[in-house]
Amino acid sequence: MTTRTNAARPAGLISVLCMAFLTAATEAQWSNAQLFNMPGEAGADVKSAKIAASRSGGFHGIYHVNNRIRYRRYSGGTLTSPIDVFPGTNFMANGAIAEALNGDIHVVFEDWAGDNPEIRWYKSSNGGASFPFTQVISATGGCAK
Repeated sequence: MTTRTNAARPAGLISVLCMAFLTAATEAQWSNAQLFNMPGEAGADVKSAKIAASRSGGFHGIYHVNNRIRYRRYSGGTLTSPIDVFPGTNFMANGAIAEALNGDIHVVFEDWAGDNPEIRWYKSSNGGASFPFTQVISATGGCAK
């Protein structure tokens, strides 16, 4: 009868890689989570948060709440107060946000006013302080889908 003993093995490649990942992970720091929507909106119908990187650091973000699209900017560790991009009364869906090379912020989404979906485009040229430019960009007669 042969008895097998488990002798200590030298650290293999997997052990070395695991140690490298664990060491790197302990040096990085996560910031505390922040609520993207407002605390008073916590029980509301909040959906579809989208974010886009900003050229100057941080990010731009939108979310839907009670048939409105709201915008917030994260920079330097803080979130700006939300502003309404589209203070609608209709169902809206599939929002997206982006920052252009010139710094303009663009928001597009489906507006389902009267069950006739159209694609709307909003633009801010003042860093997200307001979104005065708007246009319906679908020429579908209410059939954006």
